[in-house]
Amino acid sequence: MPRLDVDLTKVDLIEGEVIGDVKKLDYQIKTGEKWNNQGTTTVDKEAWMKSEDDLARIHLTIAVQGKGNLFHDLYFSEKAMPMTKRALVAMGVKFTPTGYDPDEALGTTVGMSVIVDEPAGYEPRSIVKKFYKA
Repeated sequence: MPRLDVDLTKVDLIEGEVIGDVKKLDYQIKTGEKWNNQGTTTVDKEAWMKSEDDLARIHLTIAVQGKGNLFHDLYFSEKAMPMTKRALVAMGVKFTPTGYDPDEALGTTVGMSVIVDEPAGYEPRSIVKKFYKA
């Protein structure tokens, strides 16, 4: 079998202060017991907007040059909204008294403070702890 000409010896988890570009966002709703592959469904924006806040999230793909992609979920429950708002503001999303459009985040550049988390029962992973304007 042919081998891929890719050097994975330098691949590691992303950590520290990084700058990334928002490349993709998926509108998702919780359809099962947990926010995982079996309990989450990606839907179009219209269906997402009709869902209850505590059952909705946006799954972001953020490209960090030379390091790979970070994946981050923005939740819309009352408890999560402060972090979600800070992230969207850092991405340049404009807010008005009648709402905002998360699609404005696409293509923006954002700064992030990233840590490596090692929760029990899971593989180590990169977690965004803070978003800021790049």
